[in-house]
Amino acid sequence: MYAGEMIFILIATTFAAGAGAGLIGGGLHAQIFGEHTSAWFWLVIFILVCGVCWLNLKGKIPTGRTVLLCMVFMTIGGGLTALGGGLMQWGWAVFHILVITLQAFIFMVLTVVYLSMAHEEH
Repeated sequence: MYAGEMIFILIATTFAAGAGAGLIGGGLHAQIFGEHTSAWFWLVIFILVCGVCWLNLKGKIPTGRTVLLCMVFMTIGGGLTALGGGLMQWGWAVFHILVITLQAFIFMVLTVVYLSMAHEEH
């Protein structure tokens, strides 16, 4: 039942970790701003994204707000790489909503079929 949420969390943590790992040693951030970025900064970004995803999994934050928060945190951390991750999260959230709708329809049809089969006289 939680496969969609687990994939959502994996996408979020992968891009947060990727943005952090790519920029920990200075990288693009150092080229743009001319300074060295602390590893603690990336650890905080990673923890924030993981925390938001965990709150979504527990039902405390809706999925739409989770995607926006993760995009904001990762944009602060990784810029364009993070925006790509945020777009993938949004795409997965839309896909997941479509899958949920399809599952609900299939289980509703199955329930109606089984009830009609049980009600038929033999």
